[in-house]
Amino acid sequence: MIYSIRATIRGLVAPNHRLSCSSKLWRQGLTELKQRGGGKRESGAFLLGKRNGEQRAITGFTFYDDLDPHCLDTGIVVFDGRATASKNAYTY
Repeated sequence: MIYSIRATIRGLVAPNHRLSCSSKLWRQGLTELKQRGGGKRESGAFLLGKRNGEQRAITGFTFYDDLDPHCLDTGIVVFDGRATASKNAYTY
C-alpha cells in the first residue's frame, strides 16, 4: 500500500523523469564528496548506473580521486583521463 502511494505521488510530482537515484545512495555520495573536498576544494565523481529503455538509474559513484590521486591537488578538479583505465577504482 505504501509503495503504491509513493509511486502515485512520484508520478504526479515528477512524471517524466529519466534519471533516478535512491535518496539513500544520493546522500551517501554527497556526504563522501563533502568529506573528500573538506569544504576547501572541489571534488567529483562519475555516476554509474544502468539503463532500462528511456529510464536511467544511478547505482553507484566512482570518485575522481580514487582514479587519479592528484586530480584535486590544485583546489579544482584537473582529471587525467588516462586514469580511467585503472582497475583500482572504488565504487560506492
